[in-house]
Amino acid sequence: MRGLIPLLAFLALIVLLAVSILRGNSDQLSYKFLNEPFPEFELTELYDETRSVDQALIRGEITLVNIFGTWCTPCKAEHPKLVEIGETENLRLVGLNWRDTRDRAKSWLAQLGDPYDFVIYDRMGELVIAMGATGAPETYVIDAQGIIRYKHVGMVTDQVWAETLQPLIRQLESE
Repeated sequence: MRGLIPLLAFLALIVLLAVSILRGNSDQLSYKFLNEPFPEFELTELYDETRSVDQALIRGEITLVNIFGTWCTPCKAEHPKLVEIGETENLRLVGLNWRDTRDRAKSWLAQLGDPYDFVIYDRMGELVIAMGATGAPETYVIDAQGIIRYKHVGMVTDQVWAETLQPLIRQLESE
């Protein structure tokens, strides 16, 4: 009987972890940068390492910022949806390439299609950390004033787009 106690404690821990994961969307509710300005940064553009960019890139129109990496399997799975959004929506789509080499990221986008209007290169994760990101993929809706209005953790799927991101973008467009 004494030998079962550690096993039962371990199983209880697994159940609690599973419930926490399956709840989803808790990051959206607790995201501390919601309704705050997009963080200040100075990085370079993926395709031109001499071109410096900063937070002014994010202001002026509603922008979807998508954190991705070639090492990220869910990023590859969500990519066709981002390509579709880039082709069908009148929306600025900014990629934030994280923890990659430039050559690998450029090759990946050339092979899969580049849906982004602009790609920020963040090899060391400076901006990713400043944004409070926890991994990839993550997608942020930024209003025209440069305010973070929503954070989505995980893949942008048809359902996420139709039920969450697109309605929020339409709402921001009408404001």
